[in-house]
Amino acid sequence: IQEEISDEQVSEEEPVEENPVEEAPIEETEEQPVEEVSVDEAPIVEVADENNEVAEEAPVEEQVDEEVTKVEEPRLDGEADEVQEEPEEAEEIQEEPTEKGFKLVPPENNEELLANMCAKRGRKLIYRPNEAIITVSCKVLGTDKKNDIGEKVKDILDAEIKQGTKLGYLDKFDGLKSSEIKEEYEDDVVYEYADQEFKKTGVIYDGKDVKVYLYDWDVKACHHVGKIDGEEAKEIIPYLLDKEKYSFDVCGIITGGKGKRVVKEGDNLKIVKEKGDPIGLDVDITVLPRKD
Repeated sequence: IQEEISDEQVSEEEPVEENPVEEAPIEETEEQPVEEVSVDEAPIVEVADENNEVAEEAPVEEQVDEEVTKVEEPRLDGEADEVQEEPEEAEEIQEEPTEKGFKLVPPENNEELLANMCAKRGRKLIYRPNEAIITVSCKVLGTDKKNDIGEKVKDILDAEIKQGTKLGYLDKFDGLKSSEIKEEYEDDVVYEYADQEFKKTGVIYDGKDVKVYLYDWDVKACHHVGKIDGEEAKEIIPYLLDKEKYSFDVCGIITGGKGKRVVKEGDNLKIVKEKGDPIGLDVDITVLPRKD
């Protein structure tokens, strides 16, 4: 009986010894990642270590998870798409001015032109008609073409008219309502802008042509809009060559454009729209003895 008991004890003790040997590495493997996690999290929670480490480790893990989920969310792709769309919108905004049309830009030699211009030296030039040495009225040629720097004169005239209307210097159809047009222009035509004057106009003789220049409404820049030719040019050139002795009153007058004709039908007055001729320019030039 003792031998059997000893054999059973031996047989029972052997597996008991094997189990702890096998469990030991398992416990070590489980403890190692726990230690690694605590080591990795320690530097992350440096500010929050003053109270409970266990309670603070949980939100740290949640913050890490939230940051990871934010990175994994498809918002980055959406943000990238928005960044790509922004330059497209900017390009569209840049294209709009070219679609809207011409912009008035002072020429490179603007200061030189202003210094050599034959025009009113002051804002007002008061004189009697009998003081005039010579007066010339004529059509400006080339308003349907490009000027000496390649700009369309039509674009310049349209831009100046638009600016003058915005600033209140020009009025569409004399500023009249339809009922007023019927009273004022029975059997006649009222034009949108024709017969109204630009603020300031001048002329320069360059040895070949008498060039006409139109000023901006702030009188800080001028633009070449055509020339005077024929007999009118011959009459005016001698005074332009000796311009310091004289004063010049140069008026630029709008021609052409849309119109409204008042027609009588029975006892009623009716307004008929007319397309009219293209916008153009006339000049009245009066030469006087120098007054300033």
